[in-house]
Amino acid sequence: MRRFSQGRDSILKGGAPLAGLPESCRPQTLADGYAIQDAFVVAWGRPVAGWKVGCTALETQRLFGIEEPFYRPVVHD
Repeated sequence: MRRFSQGRDSILKGGAPLAGLPESCRPQTLADGYAIQDAFVVAWGRPVAGWKVGCTALETQRLFGIEEPFYRPVVHD
């Protein structure tokens, strides 16, 4: 998480889309992934307007090898 936190500020300042997180910054667990999302929401400084939920169908979960749907915040413009 420390490496991610250091890179987060430069990512936010640059404004360019990412093709993906650098290998050293990729979450190793679901909890890590949600912690990264939380860090971005705080850094953006915008209120959460809603949530996007993915992989709600069991077949899709099996396809991706996960056991539950995942979610992410949608921030207000």
